[in-house]
Amino acid sequence: MAISLVDAEFLNRSLSTTLRFLGYLFAAISIIHLARQQSMDKLLMGCYGVMLFLSLDGLLQWLTGTNILGYPAYRDLRIVGMFFPEPYLSLFLATFSPLFLEASRQLQQRFNYAWLGFLPFIAIIVLGGSRTAWMLFAIAFIVYGIYFLQIQKKINWRRLALQSSGVAIALAIAISQSSYIQTRIELASGLFSGDYQQANQATSARLPLWQTAIKMTEENWFNGVGPRAFTLSYDQYSDTNDYWHNRPTGQPHLYILEISSETGLVGVIGYLTLLALLLARLWKLSRQGAHPAIPWGIAALIAGFPLGAAMPIFGYFAAQLFWFPLIIFFALQSNTSR
Repeated sequence: MAISLVDAEFLNRSLSTTLRFLGYLFAAISIIHLARQQSMDKLLMGCYGVMLFLSLDGLLQWLTGTNILGYPAYRDLRIVGMFFPEPYLSLFLATFSPLFLEASRQLQQRFNYAWLGFLPFIAIIVLGGSRTAWMLFAIAFIVYGIYFLQIQKKINWRRLALQSSGVAIALAIAISQSSYIQTRIELASGLFSGDYQQANQATSARLPLWQTAIKMTEENWFNGVGPRAFTLSYDQYSDTNDYWHNRPTGQPHLYILEISSETGLVGVIGYLTLLALLLARLWKLSRQGAHPAIPWGIAALIAGFPLGAAMPIFGYFAAQLFWFPLIIFFALQSNTSR
């Protein structure tokens, strides 16, 4: 990000974004220092409690039309809960789902019915209507499932099958009760049709954004146009018949293209190197057995997944979703390595 400032097309915007990101460095130093001074064992359960509350609050919004604070659902009954008016609830829950899954596993060892908390949780991820959230949750579930099979010495397959059936029923009910969700699922099938118009409709008219992001990357291959400058620079690189020409685009709606267009090859190398180091560390820790840092590392991996698309990775919300679990991941390693 700093290197991209050298010839950033909108310096003020890019500079303010880059300076803001430096705050995560100081936050990391503080949190890692804190982890060396005291236990962080309650942090996981605290996050679980927050996510369960948000799920139940979203369920209330679905059943009554408003949540506990009186916020209504988003358009087409898309559940947003406490995040109103932004449709970020399902993204938040999907990103941090490895933490919810790990907390549920630990609670299940003490309370037989702890798995029931998973029913409203997955229902709200679905009812949030974000296809990106669905994709991220599926990836998180698979990655955490591999970890679960590694650390769980004894698995009650009968109980697991019954619990999975309960979750599947909750999922089916959530889908059947929302015409908006059904429409989103039907549209998604057009992505693999081979037809440009159907694929563009399936991606909510994002294909022109991706094409322009690629062009922007090609013409600024080394260090991009500058952080958060994609939307400001868009009209210089898009065709006049582009749907998004002279419209607010926000971002390319694909993390890897956002990073490549705004920070170029330098940014992409840094980004992929970080993900590779994170994967390597996760693999090393998982081979050692259960480790309190692993669910946080998986959450960071999900938050920074290259095909993330719902919000700008250099924006406020997505940046916090990525850096918070990443910092905790390293802090917990520091805590347990004393």
